[in-house]
Amino acid sequence: LPAGKVESFVSLWDTVTWKEKQNLKAAEGGASRVAFSPDGNTLAFGSGRNELSILETTTGNQLHKLEGNFATVRSVA
Repeated sequence: LPAGKVESFVSLWDTVTWKEKQNLKAAEGGASRVAFSPDGNTLAFGSGRNELSILETTTGNQLHKLEGNFATVRSVA
């Protein structure tokens, strides 16, 4: 279960134990609008700074970052 945080992290939670498994570094300004890929290996999230990031869930490495001339990210699917 992913959860965005204002503190610039995305928390991943184990839904069996309800314990936090991992914190992934997000953009400044926090993370919102988070979604897993169908295989669970990547996580996409939008930020309040008009950015969209895609991270590898096992390592936390950023795979892609889209930023620039678009409005605040309001949804990710």
